[in-house]
Amino acid sequence: MVWKLVSHEVQVLQRLPVILESMIVPSEDEDLVFLTRLLQLAVGCRQMLKEKRYAVLPVKLELAADFFTILITFAMEATESEVYNSQDSALDDANQQLVNFLVHEEVARHVTAMYTLERIAAQDWAQVRPLMASINQTLEQLSDKALPEWAAFAATLARRLAELLPLHHVALADPIWQACVDRFLLKAVDIDSQVHGEVVRIFAEGADQHLKHEEQSKQEKAVAAKTGTSYLPRPDPFPVPVLVDYLQKCLAATKHSRRRHKKRKQEEMQFIKGNRKHAGGYSSGGGLTSRGPVMHDTDQEGRRDVSADNTDGVRSEYAILVPSRSGEGSGSSLGNRLKLTKDMAPELFSYLRMD
Repeated sequence: MVWKLVSHEVQVLQRLPVILESMIVPSEDEDLVFLTRLLQLAVGCRQMLKEKRYAVLPVKLELAADFFTILITFAMEATESEVYNSQDSALDDANQQLVNFLVHEEVARHVTAMYTLERIAAQDWAQVRPLMASINQTLEQLSDKALPEWAAFAATLARRLAELLPLHHVALADPIWQACVDRFLLKAVDIDSQVHGEVVRIFAEGADQHLKHEEQSKQEKAVAAKTGTSYLPRPDPFPVPVLVDYLQKCLAATKHSRRRHKKRKQEEMQFIKGNRKHAGGYSSGGGLTSRGPVMHDTDQEGRRDVSADNTDGVRSEYAILVPSRSGEGSGSSLGNRLKLTKDMAPELFSYLRMD
């Protein structure tokens, strides 16, 4: 049913440009109305199965008319705007009609999430910013129990940003970064370990950008000294204090979810150890998979290998950002080049049990 839902969402988004070009009223487009009914059925089937009461409800006209009109209006405004102005603060205002639909209609939440990801892929920031503003305001009005519904959106959003960061298509100072990372992902990071891991990978990309900037700066300084020209330093795209702050915010926000994940994995390990015939991996509720359990002995100091102790689902993502222990790993690894210390990131080192 999940794949059917995604399929219907995609078809809806493919239909919207046709309606925009033809200037059709959304509620009068038979294809859109039919797809809306399918989406209603897809999101409502779980409750029907739970209650054992089944019905094919009529299409909600407010969805087919008003909700899709809002999305089409977004598209029209983006088309009419010739130049994207990143300093236009009006783009960070939530659409109150859209927020109302997002609060009350699950279909609207699914379609808006998919549409936002599509606009991010197209780097259509003029649409993404008000969409994210509306999503963020919606989450402020909903209970934290509603967050897991946004897990797939959060993980995909983080993955997209991690891809765009090294291409310099997003940056720390961008309003889009603030909307997606500071307001949304730092809140969504506690949903599950998959979302958490994807968010940490954004910051790993940021660390890599910082190191590339340092290396390039050294080369430019050397050239300036050799040629007798002046050297003008460029801003660091991802300063180490900012990186550490983000990592420590993630750790602080995910204490409960990491504890739940670790407890679940320990229970699975106990079951596996008692079942010698089991040789395969497992899939967690967050979508992470493994190749099967591997038991690790402690070292002479009674500590486990940091990279192996990944029972909370994300430890290995953090471990690559710190130097490997003496004599281990490659000197060119991200952690060894970044050279974080316990004094620089005390919470991170405490979490990794590296004294």
